[in-house]
Amino acid sequence: MLVLSRKLNQSIVIGDHIEVVVLEIKGDVVKIGVKAPRDVSVYRQEVFVDIQAENARAAGGDRAKAQVSNAGALLKQALGNKPFGGSPGAGFARPAPAKVQPEDANPKSSKAKSESEGDLGRGG
Repeated sequence: MLVLSRKLNQSIVIGDHIEVVVLEIKGDVVKIGVKAPRDVSVYRQEVFVDIQAENARAAGGDRAKAQVSNAGALLKQALGNKPFGGSPGAGFARPAPAKVQPEDANPKSSKAKSESEGDLGRGG
């Protein structure tokens, strides 16, 4: 922590745009003024702590809402993109993969394929 001594009407500068001025000293109470751009938030420490606590509570509620809103995506992931209820075609179904036939059931087996390639090679 940087510790500075200032007298009445003296100031310190923070960065390029913030100035803290000692305005009044009465006993153990010091009144200060802060000159800062409007987009810079300035709070007393005890108010800042309260704001942070409230933001943390609100973020906890937002986190729960986000989890609920992501339920569909989580369900989709858990089901592996299979449809879950509703009318046919509803849900997140992927088309079924094409069935692969064994080589013996294929009309263009290796023997038939080689014969057809042979025909092509003869120019006929």
